[in-house]
Amino acid sequence: MSVFKSDITVQLGIDRTEFHPGDSVTARVVVGDGADDRVQGGRVELAYENRYLDEERYRDSDGDSQTRTVTRSETVVAASQPLPGGAAGPVAAGEHTVTLTFPPQSPPSAHEPEGFGDLVRWEVRAILDRKMAFDPDAKQQLTVFSRPEQYASWAQSAPVSKSADCPMGLELSTRSLRPGEGISGQLTITPRESAKARAIRVQLERRRTDTPDNVHRTETLEGPQLAGKTDLEAGQTLTLPFEMALPVGVPPNFMTGKSNLHWFVEGIVDRRLKSDFVVEAEIVVYTGTPGPEGSGAWAAPSGEPVASIPEPVETPAAAAAAPGGAPDATAAPGSFPANWYPDPWLSARLRYWDGNAWTGHTAD
Repeated sequence: MSVFKSDITVQLGIDRTEFHPGDSVTARVVVGDGADDRVQGGRVELAYENRYLDEERYRDSDGDSQTRTVTRSETVVAASQPLPGGAAGPVAAGEHTVTLTFPPQSPPSAHEPEGFGDLVRWEVRAILDRKMAFDPDAKQQLTVFSRPEQYASWAQSAPVSKSADCPMGLELSTRSLRPGEGISGQLTITPRESAKARAIRVQLERRRTDTPDNVHRTETLEGPQLAGKTDLEAGQTLTLPFEMALPVGVPPNFMTGKSNLHWFVEGIVDRRLKSDFVVEAEIVVYTGTPGPEGSGAWAAPSGEPVASIPEPVETPAAAAAAPGGAPDATAAPGSFPANWYPDPWLSARLRYWDGNAWTGHTAD
């Protein structure tokens, strides 16, 4: 419980400190009976602070225009409720209980350990609004976890090979994982012309974009080396299995009005004095637990609920056996009817195709 004292006091306590989007927090607010004629009202807010980088333009001592990168923050109020008034003033003294609900697309708490610090920081605040004076308030920090379904659409694209001279592929055991969990797979390399590799490796990479001025920050987490010096023969496919773990404490995927953060697995053929061959697959890093079965809100990027989803069939072959087979990871919208199909990324037995795209709904 935190306390701020002025002419009038406000105290705040909450029922718990860890939440998922869609959960509710119950706050107990105690307003003291001290006199203060500047108080105009009071409220309880559920809000997050988003820190991001921005480009600031200024003139140096010579009058030349320069640009520097600065850290800014934006506070977003996700929910708010006024405190009731009383006979003796705009805010009634005594104890008040307020319940606020996290919106379905609330970004998760996110902290970047390499020095930038908090990216998304949540708190509940009880505030007394005083005219032309500092507002007494009480705050309590919260942790909001993300669902694996929340950003599932980001990881629906097939792996992307970035060199036409050397098609490469990535098969992954999962496209969504928590910090501290492992991921395994296979890297395939099929050069069109013979080439020499100095080393072959896989790695994890997170990419944050702060959108007001499109400031990009990339952090690479080294993975295992799969091979040293290697002669790649034209037309011959080299397949290399791998395993690696996502470190504890890294930030999850998120999107706010000012920034977003994405994660990728990369396979790299390191070539001396030449551009590397690279393939990448986007993954989802989340911190919480899956949403309620049948819930569609998490999988809708626009925040709109999706249509109701039927229960999965007992055998995945039922849908896949239809003429035309089953959609793969790169299926075009409208190419298959809505149904449960074998998960093309093998992270579950079945995944729901809504007729236009893969959703975050899976079944084992």
